[in-house]
Amino acid sequence: MTLPISEQVGLNMGATILRPDLDKQMKALEAAPPTWRNTGFSAPPGGGHFGAGAVNFSPGWFQRLRDVRLNQFVVRLGANLFQNSQQLDDYLYVSASLRTDSAANFLRVTESIDVISNAITALVAPRQYDYGLAAIELIKNGRHLYDRHPILDSWISVWSGFAMIVNRVTAIHRDLGGAPEDYDLLFSSGTHNACNLDVPDLGATLSYRPGTAVAITGRVLQHGVKTWEGGERICQARFIKDAVHDRLGLPRPTWVNYDDYIALISSEH
Repeated sequence: MTLPISEQVGLNMGATILRPDLDKQMKALEAAPPTWRNTGFSAPPGGGHFGAGAVNFSPGWFQRLRDVRLNQFVVRLGANLFQNSQQLDDYLYVSASLRTDSAANFLRVTESIDVISNAITALVAPRQYDYGLAAIELIKNGRHLYDRHPILDSWISVWSGFAMIVNRVTAIHRDLGGAPEDYDLLFSSGTHNACNLDVPDLGATLSYRPGTAVAITGRVLQHGVKTWEGGERICQARFIKDAVHDRLGLPRPTWVNYDDYIALISSEH
């Protein structure tokens, strides 16, 4: 899938809006223990147009702890696990990054990308779309939400959240926050002229130039970006939080199958 040029421009503008947040995040990482998620950033000399960094946005998720549902068994991973462990009956929180003026401006500039991403999701994974929409509606209505924030009125995406990742190589990895059946949706943007997305479990290397949209079952399939050529690289990675859907009483989607697509092109109404 390829994004229209106007949407690529929108994502680039959005990254520019987030530049102060990205710079602040990179400062914070200087004191953090290195992991694959907080390394690999490489801004051009002087920082370029977009800087470097990664910022996550969510209208409702758990704080300080990543909860992963595995066949109704919950594995809790995180800092201070024994001193301040969170449970799946805890509140959901609007992410701090989403409570800012820059986030509000970003959502306004990239609103049409949310519309496109919702349409792609409805086509690629119809049940995931339905459950994602239901989750966002419940969060907006205050279900298990610690406190409501006006920014929720501007959140139109059916996804649990997204990460803006700027000028970074990404190690081969799996995304453990979603269910195995859930897709992630990756949008490539920026000014670079060559890049590949590697999916070693399939023996596949996909062209990943600006404008590319890739839907991938990120918990099942390893994926990553080793390098890029020319200019700066932006990735917007949209994700589903399985534990959030569980907290809201929503089931996992079933695996997408042939019949789902036949139903979409059926002549019966």
